[in-house]
Amino acid sequence: MRGVVVIYLLLAICQCNVGVTSQECSESQPCPFVGENSFNFSLSGPMSDLVSSDGFLEVDLTVAVNPVVIEWLTLFRRTYNGGFPGPVWRFKPGDTVMVNLINTLEYPDSSNSFNELRFPNTTNLHTHGLHISSEEPQDDVFIHVNPEEAFTYEYQIDSQHPAGTYWYHPHLHGSTLFHVHGGMAGMIIVEDNPNPSITPQHLLDVSCPDNCHHEVRLLFQPTLLYADNYFPSFPFIENRMNVNDSFQ
Repeated sequence: MRGVVVIYLLLAICQCNVGVTSQECSESQPCPFVGENSFNFSLSGPMSDLVSSDGFLEVDLTVAVNPVVIEWLTLFRRTYNGGFPGPVWRFKPGDTVMVNLINTLEYPDSSNSFNELRFPNTTNLHTHGLHISSEEPQDDVFIHVNPEEAFTYEYQIDSQHPAGTYWYHPHLHGSTLFHVHGGMAGMIIVEDNPNPSITPQHLLDVSCPDNCHHEVRLLFQPTLLYADNYFPSFPFIENRMNVNDSFQ
């Protein structure tokens, strides 16, 4: 597939205590993060694939607070299906994609003024790159899926939709950064058309659905800021990442 490489990177900025061993590392006594092989690193293991069949893909995305372990540091983050990042959606041009967004977060839900950080437990869904309608039940960013509610999105993918790699994440005004930096994001892959008259053979030889072993999938996502003095506003957000109910 042309350009199907997206990079997943955990950006960890930490306060480091020189001379502290890994056995002594803790949130009160932080150490440098060791890191892992850049091509295998994922907080929840390999990214799981949800693949369309007979022109249809149904996705269940459950939003909940789950523990995320980064070496010696355990955080609690809002995630999709308990994983980090969320599952990969893989489908073809012309398919129908239904996404059941299930919000298990609870009230209270902070409702500050319009342009302030708010609604930590309300969510919705937005895709980047898909040529679909911006009206409900497709990619409408004004939908609010409140705590303990659910909503089903239905995306009609055009038969001429370009193949490529895209992504999805929440887009609720007031909590988008809070949710995305927490881990609520995932990859979308629209596969090449397997017809050689449409997709050149040299691309079919190195792309899905028949030659997926050539694929390296990585997803860039800054997610952790650990230094109180790095950005003045970010500790405000980071200190509230672990709160299950509200910003208060």
